[in-house]
Amino acid sequence: MGYTATPFANLLISAEAKTEDEGKDLYPKDFLVGLPKPKEYCGPEEFFNVEEEADDPRPSLIRPLRDADIEVFTGIKTKGDADKFEEVPPQMEESILAFLLTIAVRNLRGQRNKHNSMLIHTSRFKDVQSSVKDGVDKVFREIITQIQYNEKSKIVNALKELYETDIILTSRAWPGDIKEYSWDEVYQELKESSNKVSVFEINGNSKDALDYHQYKEDGLNVIAVGGDKLSRGLTLEGLSITYYFRNSLMYDTLMQMGRWFGYRKGYMDLCRIYTTAEIASNFEHLAIAMIELRREFDRLAKAKKTPLEYAVKMLSHPTMTLTSPLKMRNASITNVIYRLTLQQTRIYENKESFFSHNMKVTEALINKLSSDFKKIRIGSGKTGYYMAQKVGVDKVLTFLSEYKTSQGADKVDSTKIVNYIRQVNDIGELLYWTVAVVEGDPSDKSGLEKFPVRLGTLEIGSAVVRGVNAEEYNNQGQAKIDIRAIVASRQEFIDLNQAEIKNMKDKQEIRKLRPNENGMLLIYPLHPKVKVFDDLGFAFCENMVPIGIGISFPDSVLDDSKIYEVNKTIK
Repeated sequence: MGYTATPFANLLISAEAKTEDEGKDLYPKDFLVGLPKPKEYCGPEEFFNVEEEADDPRPSLIRPLRDADIEVFTGIKTKGDADKFEEVPPQMEESILAFLLTIAVRNLRGQRNKHNSMLIHTSRFKDVQSSVKDGVDKVFREIITQIQYNEKSKIVNALKELYETDIILTSRAWPGDIKEYSWDEVYQELKESSNKVSVFEINGNSKDALDYHQYKEDGLNVIAVGGDKLSRGLTLEGLSITYYFRNSLMYDTLMQMGRWFGYRKGYMDLCRIYTTAEIASNFEHLAIAMIELRREFDRLAKAKKTPLEYAVKMLSHPTMTLTSPLKMRNASITNVIYRLTLQQTRIYENKESFFSHNMKVTEALINKLSSDFKKIRIGSGKTGYYMAQKVGVDKVLTFLSEYKTSQGADKVDSTKIVNYIRQVNDIGELLYWTVAVVEGDPSDKSGLEKFPVRLGTLEIGSAVVRGVNAEEYNNQGQAKIDIRAIVASRQEFIDLNQAEIKNMKDKQEIRKLRPNENGMLLIYPLHPKVKVFDDLGFAFCENMVPIGIGISFPDSVLDDSKIYEVNKTIK
């Protein structure tokens, strides 16, 4: 029996590999069980919006790096570049301040003498790690001096501002009743606790060691600077602040390097991840994929399927590269299965032609359905929907074939969706569609005025406000922009019996209520004055706004195993 936190590679290796000395490889031929999440464990759900709801109320714990920090590390590509790290960049210094505040607040909360760790991972090269450690040590000693002896210093003012504008506001918005402390209380605690923090370099060249057991009585407070040894092998006790620069698009590598998951009882709201917009975006999509795959693994376990069939679903998931090309040499992806999922466009090309093209193809669909639309509202909600039902699949396929999704983003791919719809059409599924155009209702929260949109024959009172917090992902100047989720909670179910689903919480179960022959297509004319779009500088107007889509898929009786070449070694 084997145990792993990252099952992807294990399911994609050759099922026939063996050696004379060791025998057969570790392919799990008999069973695979997904262990339930332990109580008080903080996983992807706590850090990321895994349900992809546009109205998720929780504050983000991600602090995307800005240009000043990114520029420092993008030029460091080899071990010979160690001397390029000349000083600690602004947000790395901020992350150190956040760590000191976390220790102080935890102490005030009664978690004194507990371990506190901070991870700084910017390079796999040991020489670079040594340079970063030296820089961090120098800045840290200056921070401590100012805390102890200069209450009016810039550093103490920066600590106070970070506490009042980030720590307090995030904790107030975090679920649960969290006690709040005054700045004076926190500052007095800082004077004592900051003296107990050490800066370690953790790699094969260093003599420093993370021996938490040695400090079990008083607690170890450590800023650990390192690389792969830190990001994969060691457990960081009491990890709260992470400064992480390296990137990977592979599931198993990302999972192994995501050290911020773990037990965070009583201080989850204080945890922060300082990382690039790209890593933050990829990790969120990974988290979403993991939740969906866990649900599929549970479904397959109930159906008494073997791990060979689990690999089918894993390969069919439409998000990112699963594992390294070397490990995937036995895998071949031919199709994607969308049953019981919600697909929504978060990634957009930074090209005016991309937006104008999608506006035109959307207008073409609207004009074909103009006489079928009826405006509805759900319950006492303010959002309006122009809804057409029993729309033939040919019209939807024409639209999706022409609608452009971001190339290479691998999050939502219109070509793969079209292929899936055509496959299930052959077995009598997804033949009819509900098409709903969502009307916006800018609230006081966004501070935006209504933005009327002319969408073919439809006059939309206002575009839909989405992506208000997307600037956290630092989209400006990027080839692709991630605006996060666009489908608000339960919008995908507006065509279902509202009384029947009122008390249902499991979205998978609600999707099962939709007949297999019916799909749901949501169209979102998006508000172009939201900063993430406004910064692009395109000539958006009532005749051209960004168009997002959401597709809710029902269950399917499609036989997975007959349409995949899952593993070339499996006969």
